[in-house]
Amino acid sequence: MPRRRMIGPEVWTDYYISALTRDERLFLVGSLGNADDEGRLNGQPAYLKASIFMYDDDLTAACTKDIRDSVLKKMSTWPTTHPYKLLYYDVGGATYLVFPNWYDQQKPSHPTKSKLPEPPPEPLPIFSREPHEELTNPSALGQGSIGQVRSGQGRAVQRDRRAL
Repeated sequence: MPRRRMIGPEVWTDYYISALTRDERLFLVGSLGNADDEGRLNGQPAYLKASIFMYDDDLTAACTKDIRDSVLKKMSTWPTTHPYKLLYYDVGGATYLVFPNWYDQQKPSHPTKSKLPEPPPEPLPIFSREPHEELTNPSALGQGSIGQVRSGQGRAVQRDRRAL
């Protein structure tokens, strides 16, 4: 389900994103905004047209498919660790998109489990952290009540008190 998303300022100056056309950049930002809390979204052209290009009468679902495919082709050469890389996968004949590095950029405060199927593990590498990692006691490392430490990573993660 789409929720508010943060788009970092680097998206406008990123070398790889700069190679996308204007419509492709809008597609990327629209995909970010329509992805669920696990970075997945429906990849069907009609859905993408309706959710991203709703008011653009000059674009059809077929045009949206061409934009989607062009973005995916260009992104295939991007580094696997790029935070805005988008990948395509198919489950049971239905197409989906996923941001494999979703958790490097997005930090949902109250994440909801995705209703979309998981990407297949073999052909689709997932590079970022898992969404529901266990948190350990922050006071054990002297972080106080506002810091938390991710289990097994040994680094502090500050919680924004305004988001609570």
